[in-house]
Amino acid sequence: MHRTLALLAIVAACGKTDRDHATPATAPAAAPTAVLARATQADLARDIADADRLGTWREVQQRWHGQTVRWTVTHRHLLCRSADDCNVAAFPIQRPAQQGWMPALQFAPGQFDALARRCGSQDPCEVTIEGTLSQLEVSPELPTSVQLSNVRILPPPTPRTQTDTSPPRQGLRPFPEHRSPCWSEAPGRGSWWTSMKLGAMSWPHHTGDSMTGMNVSFVDQLCAASSESQHLEFKEAKSSFDKGDLRDYCVALANEGGGFLLLGVSDTVIGGARAVVGTQAFRKPIELEHFVLQTCRFRIDVGEVSHPHGRVLVFSIPGRPKGIAYESNGRYLMRAGSSLVAMSPDRLKQIFAEDAPHWGEELVRERIQAQDVVDLFDIQRFFELLKFPYPTTQEGVIERLRQKRLVRHHHGTYDITRLGALLLAKRLEDFPEIARRAARVVVYQGSTKLQTRIDQVGQRGYAAGFQLLVNFIMTQMPRREVVESSLRREETLVPEIVIRELVANALVHQELSIGGTSPLVEIYDDRIEISNPGTPIVDANRFIDGYQSRNEHMAELMRSFGICEEKGSGIERVITAAEESHLSAPDIRVGCERTHVIVFGLASSIARSSGSTAST
Repeated sequence: MHRTLALLAIVAACGKTDRDHATPATAPAAAPTAVLARATQADLARDIADADRLGTWREVQQRWHGQTVRWTVTHRHLLCRSADDCNVAAFPIQRPAQQGWMPALQFAPGQFDALARRCGSQDPCEVTIEGTLSQLEVSPELPTSVQLSNVRILPPPTPRTQTDTSPPRQGLRPFPEHRSPCWSEAPGRGSWWTSMKLGAMSWPHHTGDSMTGMNVSFVDQLCAASSESQHLEFKEAKSSFDKGDLRDYCVALANEGGGFLLLGVSDTVIGGARAVVGTQAFRKPIELEHFVLQTCRFRIDVGEVSHPHGRVLVFSIPGRPKGIAYESNGRYLMRAGSSLVAMSPDRLKQIFAEDAPHWGEELVRERIQAQDVVDLFDIQRFFELLKFPYPTTQEGVIERLRQKRLVRHHHGTYDITRLGALLLAKRLEDFPEIARRAARVVVYQGSTKLQTRIDQVGQRGYAAGFQLLVNFIMTQMPRREVVESSLRREETLVPEIVIRELVANALVHQELSIGGTSPLVEIYDDRIEISNPGTPIVDANRFIDGYQSRNEHMAELMRSFGICEEKGSGIERVITAAEESHLSAPDIRVGCERTHVIVFGLASSIARSSGSTAST
């Protein structure tokens, strides 16, 4: 159940190098050669980061498998429903540090009850556990999978006191060491944002009313971020900054899951980083905490850093509670690139529904046998997509499905989730509740809807049948003859890479809570239209740099299957492929509860371009 929460979205792209497509390391039979002196989750995260850089995946697995580890983790009732189905967060469940793996726990006798007594009604609950790292799967292509066995609940650690001046335990360094002032080389794979994938970013540690870690080095690390995001904002504010604007940014960042606002830093990147320019705004920062608390009803922390190049104010803004959106003067604000915009009704609806179970987590089959699961799912295709060898036992098959949260174990029987059926069903008609979600392809005669030539509804799950769907669309695509170097060849109306990326996006980003509708592909003689239920979470003009997934679990699984990516490069790939084929850029239109992407063929693209030129 790793990365289940909405705040745990995975940032990874398709199109890896040959090294990235290496077969995942499998658990070694031998015990580790030596007991590790340091075996915290941060140490494991650091080793995984090194493996990503050096390709030492198998060495990491051999070093860690079988080790006895003692970790402080976060327990959530949603993630740990029973002794047979329990995951914990290895890193704090909060943003901006928003990603991480979630170990599965197998308890020593009586220890699940000890966990329940320890946490009681507290949710989330921080506990220290000790267990054997019995399963570790690491690879460049798939999310890290961790399982601890013989887990025991340990007494709580001695709390840090306000007089303790030692730094908090560090995980991965956000950046390689670089010079102060703020100027530095642009960060690479080891940058802060990449490190967040491992959930080990070292955010300032709250102690009483102060924030340790809020220092020159930390400001420099933030300055070196390659771009602003939903969680990071820079303002020069050399002389002043409006309190109303401060309130708006605090609300928007909180609604995005939390982040940092820095005053006294240029928002222009030069030489790989931003310059500290200093600010004279808000000479009494402590008053701002009270101002935001009174006007926004949540608490922020303000740090004043004496940087060599000027005074910097750092506002640390917490994420909103689950199911709640903050407002400023009646506006529910969010980020859209570097701007603040009002949330769409669709986004607000999604936030207010967060306390309810996600659509994909609901069950479509309950209390069935393992053989029934195998019969209903395209298991062969599942393992082919993961590039994993087919397990030798039925138990191995079911365990892999359970790890992906597509089935649940229930006292010797199994439950199938909606998402599991939607992705892997051999026949969607076997699941009447979701059969209406099947992708539909309609082919028209001419450039209007007057005459339908083909109306085909998909039969298989999205992942199991994705390549078949793409192949069918390509066979129905209008073609034209091209002559190059005296040789004739056929060219489709739209390149396959464009179809593949747009169809994958339509499947992943649809609003599943809207009933009676599904992703739709419409093929005309001069264009192709691909649409999905729901309006975008991110403004259509920010699709490239403002990625946010509506269906986080589906997006993660589809990425692991090699079908889609998760950080916005898909739409950039579509635009690049269209330009290389001399087509106009995709036309993105947001209608009533539906998002449309239209790609015109060459003749229509030329006509549209000529029309635009004439009008100017």
